[in-house]
Amino acid sequence: MVPLWIQIIVGIAAVLTAFGTIWKLFFKPMAEIITLQQLVLPLLRDLARSFGGMDAPFDVLKDIVSEFRNNGGSSLRDVVDRIEDASKENVVAAELLKVQVEATRQLAVQDREQLVRMLLVMDRLTVKTDASEVKRQDEANRVQQNLAVAQQGVDGVALDLDEARRRADATSLDGSPGEAADAASRSDPDPSG
Repeated sequence: MVPLWIQIIVGIAAVLTAFGTIWKLFFKPMAEIITLQQLVLPLLRDLARSFGGMDAPFDVLKDIVSEFRNNGGSSLRDVVDRIEDASKENVVAAELLKVQVEATRQLAVQDREQLVRMLLVMDRLTVKTDASEVKRQDEANRVQQNLAVAQQGVDGVALDLDEARRRADATSLDGSPGEAADAASRSDPDPSG
């Protein structure tokens, strides 16, 4: 036979096991039910007060629940889905706008750089044009001076010819044509003045 002290230990173990099983299967779920009941009971009282005058309070709850299911466009769930879709589209549009802004910024930088290069080229051309204009003006001044000198020579010859013609006219009116030719030959038309 088994000694008494082992029988006592086995008996205590059996009682503890039975108590643990009863606790796990009965008392613990009851404690949870009581806790839930303490949470749900005030909600049920509020619902009873809110729906107290209605004939079919569960129809209202059924309508509320149906609003949170998709039904093809008219439920709150459908509206939320459309808002979510629109927000996704807005995110995509924002990213696209961000890319466009960056591209515009880069193009603006390139445009400014191109403008600076063009201004430098224009400045160089202006300097060259100014130098060419100065050379052209100097050449025009030299030509004008040469023309002035030539004009003075022409004017001197014209004066000499005019003087010779006057003398010849004066002589031809006073005397014979041969004397007029002699008077004209006496005048020395020097083209240099």
